[in-house]
Amino acid sequence: MSCISAVILSCTVIDNSVMDRFGKLLRCTWNWYSGRYHKVIRGQDLLGIVLTINKMALPLHLLFRSKQGRYNTNKADVLIFMLSRLKAACDREGIDLTQVPLTMDSWFVSQPLRQRLHALGFTKIIIAGKSNYTQNRRPVS
Repeated sequence: MSCISAVILSCTVIDNSVMDRFGKLLRCTWNWYSGRYHKVIRGQDLLGIVLTINKMALPLHLLFRSKQGRYNTNKADVLIFMLSRLKAACDREGIDLTQVPLTMDSWFVSQPLRQRLHALGFTKIIIAGKSNYTQNRRPVS
């Protein structure tokens, strides 16, 4: 168990993943860099917002990113769009999503994105690094 998960019982996790695809007729299938394969592959880039409670993960919003059309924007713009819609839906139900900390990879958060997140009301932001952590002198993933 990592130090973060021991302290926080719930958080909103933001991450993207490239899923490799071989079909020619699949929508939103382009060449993307895959961290898993450490090279460019043909696939779909999925940006997701997931609520975690203890060890349970609940998908809140998932979006296939496109490289074409009017919705071809950078990840920060897509994330703000997704969070704005999700926050509005939660507000209508009386749920204050901004009270739940956001966690995301370190490459996601630039100062302009952080300012935009603060403007939406998200001030609790946890940035996860890409290095190995040690706990009691043993590597922790």
